[in-house]
Amino acid sequence: MRPGIFAVLTALSLGACSKVPGDPGFAGHPLDCAVGFMHADCEPGSLGYEKAAAINSGDDATCRSYGLEFGTPAYAQCRQNTVSQRASNNAALAAAIIASRPQPQPYQLPMPSPPPRPLSTNCQNYGQIINCQTQ
Repeated sequence: MRPGIFAVLTALSLGACSKVPGDPGFAGHPLDCAVGFMHADCEPGSLGYEKAAAINSGDDATCRSYGLEFGTPAYAQCRQNTVSQRASNNAALAAAIIASRPQPQPYQLPMPSPPPRPLSTNCQNYGQIINCQTQ
């Protein structure tokens, strides 16, 4: 690739960075949002946007089921608690998954087989008859 083309592509990609503070990546996160990762600037209709909307709706329904009204401090605290609880559950799940993975074991060289034992011959001389036994 020529240096001029690389500079143009870099400038174009930097111009497409997300404008949401604290949210790295490209504006609209087309690939992430399409496969279901949630970002603050996912386009409506993408899987990431729909997933975030479903979670938001569920959290709202949970807090309203406690009799809390939108806009009250108790409702805001309830929403913060649900987000915190979800983050805690996700962290515990991730830790359990990591802990359940088999741990890598150090490589051990195979032990060489012992050399074959030499055969021993036991001979006895009885005059002209020699009796030999191999063990």
